[in-house]
Amino acid sequence: MAKKSGQKRKREEKSKTQLKKQKTGPGNFLPKGTNVTKTEFKVGKISIPKQLGKVNEGEPVTKKKLGLKELLSKLSHFSQSVRQDSLEGLKELISGEWGGNLVEENLSLLVTKLAPLTSDREGRVRRSAFAILQAILAKASDENLEPLFPILTAHVACCLTHIEPAIQQDGLNLIDSLVTAAPAFIAANYARILPDCLEQISAKKTGASVKVGVSANVSERIGSLQLRVQVLSRVDSILDTVTATMSPLAEFTGENRGLDVKYCEQLVCPVYSQAQQHLSITDLSRGSNVEPMVNIVELVLPLILESWVEAIPDGKKQRSGFLSNEAFPLLQYVAQILDKILIYTELSHSKFEVHPVISCLRAKYLNDIKSRLISHLPYSSSSGKCHSQNAQLCNVYLTVTDRLEPEIVEKMVPVLQSSSVQPEHRLKAFGKILISDADIDLKEKALTSLMEMSRDRTMNSTQRVKVFNLLSKLAESVTNLAQWMGTLPDLVLKTEAEDSVEALLLMETMLKFAKMRERGLQEVFLRKYTLLKDWCSREGIEPKIPALLSFIYHHFS
Repeated sequence: MAKKSGQKRKREEKSKTQLKKQKTGPGNFLPKGTNVTKTEFKVGKISIPKQLGKVNEGEPVTKKKLGLKELLSKLSHFSQSVRQDSLEGLKELISGEWGGNLVEENLSLLVTKLAPLTSDREGRVRRSAFAILQAILAKASDENLEPLFPILTAHVACCLTHIEPAIQQDGLNLIDSLVTAAPAFIAANYARILPDCLEQISAKKTGASVKVGVSANVSERIGSLQLRVQVLSRVDSILDTVTATMSPLAEFTGENRGLDVKYCEQLVCPVYSQAQQHLSITDLSRGSNVEPMVNIVELVLPLILESWVEAIPDGKKQRSGFLSNEAFPLLQYVAQILDKILIYTELSHSKFEVHPVISCLRAKYLNDIKSRLISHLPYSSSSGKCHSQNAQLCNVYLTVTDRLEPEIVEKMVPVLQSSSVQPEHRLKAFGKILISDADIDLKEKALTSLMEMSRDRTMNSTQRVKVFNLLSKLAESVTNLAQWMGTLPDLVLKTEAEDSVEALLLMETMLKFAKMRERGLQEVFLRKYTLLKDWCSREGIEPKIPALLSFIYHHFS
């Protein structure tokens, strides 16, 4: 105890503050001025850029009095909250009164600053960047946006192939934004975007030859089948955008057959069509003869077929094509993707007799398509029959195959004859059957269905025009269409005055066969001529129609 008390006393003594006093001996004095406050000071200039900067008068600002430059400078800040606040400020400016002018004057700066945030580590920041980027691209014209395509393409690739699965899945949402706001960008760069998109569900097998297979990766938040459906849905939307931006081949629809000119003073009629005002950079750089869609097909088809095999095991494939609710979306996007690929081949120009995409499908994937997809037609699900998907698969088979197989044709006929199938799909399929090497019975069924469609008033005018157009072309070479040609006058009489395109097509079809002196049409036309003349005298009738009627009567009389 004595020892502890001694140590305690020593600690207390140490804790006491001992002020040292300067010792001054006799004759030693303190220096003067030690207790005087010096008033001298030195000034150093510190330069802080933009610390006292003010927003220019007339420049739009947010509620926090921040301008565009201040907000853009904070987008690269290390703090998530600062980046998010600046994004909210940008949203306020762009959605405000001066948003269009801001985008037009600062498009390059905005895209360059926002594009890196599409791969931000914080999900909230990424989603905000997607929304703002979509709003900006929607306000920009294609001509101004095209020089920025490489920047967008690079950051879309980074987002889709990021090491973080969450960022990869958000990359699919980025594609949705771009498809909505910048379809021209998607159409010009689909060959670069689609491989990165498919990379999320593909697994390349190395060996004697590199093969593409479906990945077995399963995320914690989403299942394997659901992920594949999500990726294939984006592939479908990209292909839909590509085909929508392609100019269709020349097709007779009864419109724009001539130039309607009303006489006036100083009338000028253009000899040539208006030249294209904008020449895109992609058109200048397009020098390869390789069809880009062939590479896409070689990536997509193996993934589609393997995904279908895994979604529909062998035990369930024998059940007459019945699909579960989980497998139906996969069938939907598989059928739509194949249909979009065929539409691309119809709209694109090729110097080959058979389009390279069709040749690739026929040589590499036709057998798998028949055994995996076509052989189990028709498909159905618990929510109802898959009418559109069945018809699309029938069109795929009719387009790709070089020989119709009777057992498959027997399954296709009930599908195509169903009135629940969309008229566009039925029209395509019947047209392909009639020009193929199908037997006579199948062609007669197709002709009968087409003639029934031409009399179906439940279809809209555009759909009926397509039916009339196809029958008009077929009537030149098919002899058993005389019955349909005899119904043309009645079809004209049933046409409403507002359906001028439909009426014009029917009248020009009758004129074409009047020049050929078609007897079946001649008898019916002369018998119905008075009714047709009264019909042409109604209000709202296209002025060309009475002239066509007189020409037809001249050839038949």
